[in-house]
Amino acid sequence: MDDAWADLADRFVDGAYASLKGKVRTYVVHHQLLQHLPPPPARILDVGGGAGHQAFPLARAGYEVTVLDPSPAMLERGEALLASEPSEVRERLAFVEARGEDAFRATGGRGFDAVCCHGVLMYVERPEPLVASLCECAAPVGLV
Repeated sequence: MDDAWADLADRFVDGAYASLKGKVRTYVVHHQLLQHLPPPPARILDVGGGAGHQAFPLARAGYEVTVLDPSPAMLERGEALLASEPSEVRERLAFVEARGEDAFRATGGRGFDAVCCHGVLMYVERPEPLVASLCECAAPVGLV
């Protein structure tokens, strides 16, 4: 599979998310998520989570987070950032390479307490298969 993000990963991670605007965005989204997510240690699937910028704060807060993304370059950046985290955070955060439409199979069919997909759907020509996959990944009382 061709990695559409390979040429953008460094600029995205080191530029967009490292900027003041990116840090504020991550902070705001994180606090909005906390108002809706079940309490830790709930299992969260972050579909299209890239290098884990939303996943890291969740893992630090006690959530078990799986980042699923099709870009090896973005996942490599996330794993590099993970190396500097305390062991308890490293144990709660995993990276999986797969398309969102393949999330159920790629995660072993686990039911997640919440499935997040932030900033992805607007880039998908036909969102229905992805939305169906997100719903399939949620536990029976899970949140999408």
